[in-house]
Amino acid sequence: MRISFIIVLGILFVFLVSAESDYDLEFSGDARPGSTVAFTINKPQYANNNYILMFAVGHDTTLVNGTGYNLSDGRVIPLNSSVHSGLFESIYNPRSVGLNNSQGTLDNNGQATVTWDIPNIPALVETLVTFTYVVVDYNKPMPEAILNISNTRITLCISYDGCAIG
Repeated sequence: MRISFIIVLGILFVFLVSAESDYDLEFSGDARPGSTVAFTINKPQYANNNYILMFAVGHDTTLVNGTGYNLSDGRVIPLNSSVHSGLFESIYNPRSVGLNNSQGTLDNNGQATVTWDIPNIPALVETLVTFTYVVVDYNKPMPEAILNISNTRITLCISYDGCAIG
């Protein structure tokens, strides 16, 4: 059993998820301005394939998640793709937004660790940042190049002591 929680307007919401769920993206660390957090991708069936971890930002879940980025084959990458979301910066210039090892090759076990150096900017407090990843084959054309879209999204609330976001 996995326990997840979020604090919204001072109310703690707790979510219990059964162990049968396929969590292929995990998070560790403290999401505070100036800190570093880590993400572990675990997708054994795609060992030795390329991956791209990406994010979108906003001040509420509608802005972060939006309707997603629609691929021409009907699949959706579940992150807001507006020009202000940070999605494209996290893909095309990841170091500029503090992502380290966000693009690479999964190891023989289908794992990779990505870190995010959260900028030490107080204005980021109460900002939501949602992460997900895709597995890609650069030798194929789009959208076939995207072999897998993670079934897991992790939303962090940047905070010194908890978020009050509605």
